[in-house]
Amino acid sequence: MKRRYREFRDIGRATFPRHQRGVDILGVLSIVVLVGVSATGAWQFFAHELNPEWFGYMPGGTFSVNSKGPTGMALAHRFFGDAAAILALMGGAWFCFQIVYRVPAVVVVIFCCTLFAVLTEALVRFNLIKLQGLTFEEVGPGYPQVFGSDVDYVVTDAGQTNVGVFRLLILSHIATVPILVGFGWVSIVRGIDRRTKEMAAAPKRTWMTGSENS
Repeated sequence: MKRRYREFRDIGRATFPRHQRGVDILGVLSIVVLVGVSATGAWQFFAHELNPEWFGYMPGGTFSVNSKGPTGMALAHRFFGDAAAILALMGGAWFCFQIVYRVPAVVVVIFCCTLFAVLTEALVRFNLIKLQGLTFEEVGPGYPQVFGSDVDYVVTDAGQTNVGVFRLLILSHIATVPILVGFGWVSIVRGIDRRTKEMAAAPKRTWMTGSENS
């Protein structure tokens, strides 16, 4: 990985000399946001608790709570998610139209995955989990319990949600991070290899005549 980083750095400096500072800043911000999303998301997955304001919920009845929205670490997770969306939109647009003068597939995938993660954030944040034989107060924190066989239903801000659909949304929401990292890394490696071959095959100028030799 260190070798790949050095290759990317050296080729980046040779290919984008006028934009190197911007590329460096975009890379650092991307890493910070990715770490923030991953750390706060891991906390959410294992420690997110039920909302006591919803404990009076009854299936099939009318129940309304003025939701205060996410707080604490959940709010931090939303912040990093929104930051990722802004970074993908603004940074991707700058990279496309100021550096490469085209829209690479990697930028489209990154933006779509980030947008999907932001849009599903509210749908996967539960208020209640009803487990068989337990009251709402007896249910513990975290999402792992949602994948057990004793789940009756889940309640989010959107209302009572089918357990199967909720599980699929959770897995899809979580998958956005490894997809972004994996697709981005493969694209960078392929880009480095392609640029390395182009630079190696480029004609060389002699110091004496200035003529090009292949």
